[in-house]
Amino acid sequence: MPPPLPTPLRALPPLSTYTNISLPSFIPNIALPPAPLISVPPFTMNSPLPASDSMITESLPTTESRKVLVLGNGTRLEFFNSDVPCPPSLSFAKDIPKLGRVWDDARPEFSPSECSLKIKGNAIALKHWPVVYSYSHDQRWRGTKGAWDTWKWIAERYHQSTPENFWEEFRDEHGHTMSFTAITRMLRKQRTEADQRLVQQQQEQLGLEFSQQYNVRGRAMVRVSAIAKRVGKNGQL
Repeated sequence: MPPPLPTPLRALPPLSTYTNISLPSFIPNIALPPAPLISVPPFTMNSPLPASDSMITESLPTTESRKVLVLGNGTRLEFFNSDVPCPPSLSFAKDIPKLGRVWDDARPEFSPSECSLKIKGNAIALKHWPVVYSYSHDQRWRGTKGAWDTWKWIAERYHQSTPENFWEEFRDEHGHTMSFTAITRMLRKQRTEADQRLVQQQQEQLGLEFSQQYNVRGRAMVRVSAIAKRVGKNGQL
């Protein structure tokens, strides 16, 4: 038996059926609300940019310790570390008499106008510098302390008697006044010898108790200058 024939395709309607569609002759007029007006400020090159969280900087209050210094004239000077300038660069190698005039504000020869350090308009004598700069939590005093120790040795010896006696003592073999460096070297030698004598006296007086009295955390002190310094603090000079 032969297979059935396929069903013939249905003819599509003509194209005019889709194109001849009548549209309404009018579009309804629907009233819409007006758009809101937004005021935008004019932008110029000088207009500040909005700050983001990463750009905001706020200075937090810092706590400074207040210091009190009683000057030679009785003035009670209160100040903070921020009131103190960096230590001025000084040299007395060619002018030891000036060192004597600016060292101690309690002495009659003190010269405020020659003082290089001033706080709130007050001249600060050199002997007060450790109070001014110590415990400032910065490195300013570390670089000056060594020079200050040398100034202290010379100024205190200079004031022990008179300037004439000072220069009479510090003369070389040719009768010329010694240089600042030579005086410092001689004073250091004299201090070392004095410390050795003082420690020896303490050893002879205390005997076996010497190491018990002069120790640090149970270990006997061996540096002569450190022992002599403690003897001085104990009022045994």
